[in-house]
Amino acid sequence: MKKIIAFIFLTALPALASPNLVGVWKTSCTRFTQHSYKATATFSNDKMIFIIRFFSDRGCVVNSITITYEGAYSIGQEFGGNTEINHVPSSVKYTLQLQDVVDRYNTLPTDGCGITDWHLDVPQEVSGHFCRPSYIPAPGQTIYDVFNIKGGTLRFGGMPEHFDMVSPDLRPRMLSLIRFNQIDLESVLGKFK
Repeated sequence: MKKIIAFIFLTALPALASPNLVGVWKTSCTRFTQHSYKATATFSNDKMIFIIRFFSDRGCVVNSITITYEGAYSIGQEFGGNTEINHVPSSVKYTLQLQDVVDRYNTLPTDGCGITDWHLDVPQEVSGHFCRPSYIPAPGQTIYDVFNIKGGTLRFGGMPEHFDMVSPDLRPRMLSLIRFNQIDLESVLGKFK
């Protein structure tokens, strides 16, 4: 009898599971200065890929640079009302999609991550480089961030705008205003049936 009561009590408790990041999440067009960007975050059980597309206009029309960030992640504990997420990049690549950006990056090493042999539409590994305005972590270096999921909306503390949180002391205490919305893959794939 005691086992039945304990079973009923335990099954009545809410599940204590970490928020589920698995899936595809996208931002809308986000403006900054005279430019804009869109970001896509894809999570499997332990791997992540961020694709951040920068545009030379404020309406996300003319793609100028694409950043592809790949790595592993782990979810930690509650942190200031959010959840810790640590990620370790395996690769961070920039792909330049406008010739004037290629020319500027090759001419001004401070703009081009210290690399001077950029080519149009050819990805370059930039891990461990300073790419104005941020340091890009080297492969294996841990990035300390936070996230929160509410109502199908994902927010991080730093990503996709900041890559340089490379110490637990730099973990953001607040969430960014950037919102990722979960993509319903069933409805997207259903359009192709």
